[in-house]
Amino acid sequence: MKTHNLIYEIQFLRSISIFLVLLFHFDVFLFKGGFVGVDIFFTISGYLITSIILTSKKFSLINFYYKRGKRILPSLYLIILLSLVAGYYILSPIHFERLINSSKFSLVALSNFFFYQETGYFDYNKFFKPLLHTWSLAVEIQYYIIWPIILLIIRKIFKINLFIPILLILSLSLLLSYLYSSRTDGFFYFTGFRLFEFCIGSLTFLILKKRKFRNDYLFFLGLILIFFSSTFYNNNLDFPGIYALLPCLGAALIILFQIPKRLIFIKNNFFINYTAKISYTLYLVHWPILVFYRYEKIDLITFPEKITLLIISYLVSVVIYEIYEKKIRYPSKLKTKEIYFFSIVFFSIVICFSPFLENLNKKKTSKEFKNNRIIQSVFEGRKTKNEIENQILLEAKKEGFFSRKQNLNNIVILGDSHAFDLYLAIKSLKKQNKINKYVYQNFEYIYCFKKKTLQDNVIETINYKIFKRKNSCSIALNNFEKEYIRNSKTLIISNRWPRGIDYHKVLNYFYKSNQNLIIVSNGHRFYDVPTLYFKKKDNINSYAKNLLTDKDILIENFDILKNKFKVKFFDKSKINCNPNCTLLLDDILLYSDKDHWSYKGMNYFGQKLEEYKFFSLIK
Repeated sequence: MKTHNLIYEIQFLRSISIFLVLLFHFDVFLFKGGFVGVDIFFTISGYLITSIILTSKKFSLINFYYKRGKRILPSLYLIILLSLVAGYYILSPIHFERLINSSKFSLVALSNFFFYQETGYFDYNKFFKPLLHTWSLAVEIQYYIIWPIILLIIRKIFKINLFIPILLILSLSLLLSYLYSSRTDGFFYFTGFRLFEFCIGSLTFLILKKRKFRNDYLFFLGLILIFFSSTFYNNNLDFPGIYALLPCLGAALIILFQIPKRLIFIKNNFFINYTAKISYTLYLVHWPILVFYRYEKIDLITFPEKITLLIISYLVSVVIYEIYEKKIRYPSKLKTKEIYFFSIVFFSIVICFSPFLENLNKKKTSKEFKNNRIIQSVFEGRKTKNEIENQILLEAKKEGFFSRKQNLNNIVILGDSHAFDLYLAIKSLKKQNKINKYVYQNFEYIYCFKKKTLQDNVIETINYKIFKRKNSCSIALNNFEKEYIRNSKTLIISNRWPRGIDYHKVLNYFYKSNQNLIIVSNGHRFYDVPTLYFKKKDNINSYAKNLLTDKDILIENFDILKNKFKVKFFDKSKINCNPNCTLLLDDILLYSDKDHWSYKGMNYFGQKLEEYKFFSLIK
């Protein structure tokens, strides 16, 4: 069966998919799982690309790449350009620099790897990234590059039935996605863990050629699967993994069993069909509009504002589609030499593009930040903090800073950069430093205490028992020198505690060495504070809102742990936001980013520690 016979089903799915993504991003009408719209798009692409390859009498790889590039790149490059122009005037130099970096990766279809390094598709930081949504386009393009080659190899070299190898690829990708998606948010962007979604589309095409019947009930089942996943899924799932199967299978059922005759109005609905036509443009346009608006406003946007932005996004997409995408595409046919010529021109532009943007950002930074005394002091403080920490760790390594004699009465503050903040705040208090000697020790292995899932256990069995690989966490924890902890008066553990930590394991590990143990919770997390000051200046405290929930701050089942280990707990969130949060005090920004204390703010937080009786826990 040819592709054009299924145009209505594909258009119907495209309309559903783009609306799910829009409703999810704008957070309206309770579609918390609307991100599955992207997975439906991947399934559609798998179907279409496989059908193009297998139904072409003389398939040309170069011509295929050219047509795909012609379809995707012009609009993508326009949005990148418009985002950079808007970003120059709206974003702070910090986030404009990030936009520049993401734009360079987006130009060459590698933005998913860029955002893989940053992770956090579902966290608040996504509203600082106007090109975050291009990760899915990068995945699509990477699929377009590799899939024709895979199919051609299977057909021409192995000459076997395509159904079985595609099913094997699907199974392997799904297995890896299931096992690894829970280990880091970054795997959300990984093409290899999305390949099974495309494969579902490919298998749908192969099955459709042999389908002998229609079934309206299975069509409606497909709709139910899509509706269920888009409504009941949320950002707490380990996605994609097995959860992505439901929307993808739903899309496959709709393609396989087609729109029932009783729903003929769907096929003839102008709005559905036109939305499908502009779905790609609408996908590109809506996210930068939302990000830039929220960035400019700083505060949460209201429901009427969301609806207005949705309408604006749709109208802008219509204009771009009609004036640009339809009218200013490349000619339909080009010779091979011309394709090579345009490729060379394109990469030349990319090479020249980067230095231009870097120079542009230097001018913006000089204009906006370097001439601002308050913000400049924050960045100078960051540099000072790094120098102090490096010096402390160097001395500890060279001089045996944590020798037995030196540590008998020491109070060790152990953890990540938040522990170092706590150390500097305490060191700013002369009185406390006369009473006790405080030392800092970096410890970056808290992630080793995360609760194990079934996937984690399977992966560890494969890695460490079957393949005999070395366990980095076991090595780090076994080799960690705890002698100075054992001989210290008190051990204070402070960290940016992620969710899913097994605090029982944490306490069990350290309690054996020092039973006078204090756990310091997370504090608060804000909209990036230098950026907030850049936008709101002296009115910054009015926009200071904590982004962490009680689950991020309070330790689960702490009363049980307290009774077993006799551990003490200090809620660091008490020292700010009671009820109003303070970010700027006496022309000093108290935070250097979203949650780290600034160097000039250390004295303020030291005094707050005294005020909230932190030192009464030390005995």
